[in-house]
Amino acid sequence: MMKKTEFLGLKEALMVGAQTSAKSLASYLGQEVNVGTSDLMLLPIEAIAATLGHKEELVTAVLLHVTGDIEGEYLYIFNEEGATRAQGLLTARHRVVADRSALQELANIVSGNGFTEIDEYFGIETAYSIPGIAYDMFGSVTDPVIAALGAHGENVFLVRTEYITGGKPLFKTFFFANSISTTALMRKLESKNNHGADH
Repeated sequence: MMKKTEFLGLKEALMVGAQTSAKSLASYLGQEVNVGTSDLMLLPIEAIAATLGHKEELVTAVLLHVTGDIEGEYLYIFNEEGATRAQGLLTARHRVVADRSALQELANIVSGNGFTEIDEYFGIETAYSIPGIAYDMFGSVTDPVIAALGAHGENVFLVRTEYITGGKPLFKTFFFANSISTTALMRKLESKNNHGADH
């Protein structure tokens, strides 16, 4: 069982990663980007689907597989309005073709900066796959991710973050991490904190 202090420490570290991602995204888009919400939850597998939202909403999803000291799945979810806005911002800033592949590049840049920050904070190493992309109902995107994580334990850590620009939501990210690798991550954080207390 994770202690409350450990849970809060993990949440703080992940928030640092989210803020770093927001800054890199702001630089890439040429527009201020804020973190609207960032929630960390430890949930049983069977409770995740009900927590996520509208399963029948059509979305553009960018998926990255995360490996290394922590393993999981990282989803970028754009609703119709968010995808259109993001493509428009990218076209205006970088003169790229306004299609869904531009969202893959956006996810690649944001993930690179965010995971670098988290790696440095914890003293760990992670890697992520080339982003894949899909246009489908939200439930059709998330259900296979949840099912795959069920093979690694009964509980899953879910980090849900919303990014806002121009006063409107741009996209949400969902990071699903299996509890086994997250437990190992917490040991590293505890070791880091203990080492710092000795100096």
